[in-house]
Amino acid sequence: MAAHSLSLEVDRREDGAPCLIVGGEIDLSTAPALEEAAGALLDERPNTLVLDFAGVPFCDSSGIGVLVRLYNRATVIGCRLVVRRPTVNVRGVLDMTSLTRVLRIDGDQPDASPTT
Repeated sequence: MAAHSLSLEVDRREDGAPCLIVGGEIDLSTAPALEEAAGALLDERPNTLVLDFAGVPFCDSSGIGVLVRLYNRATVIGCRLVVRRPTVNVRGVLDMTSLTRVLRIDGDQPDASPTT
């Protein structure tokens, strides 16, 4: 099995809130890098942390575990955790695991399949 890579880039919104732009599959081999990068941003104690998932085609249970831990850490410090632009596949996983009930989801990507 080939190891996947994950791209992680930090951007700042106009209000100074950190935005972690994530690219690639989130799985057992890449989830620790996401947790480390987002955790470092939470160490800054921001009011909001945005995770931009527009470039994430896949997220397995390892990634879901990371999101739960990040949500818990964010809640303790009074930070709002936002998942921005999840792909259709990732949004499906978030729905299935009921994380959409606790995480703020902004700007879903439209389904790429044709409409009838």
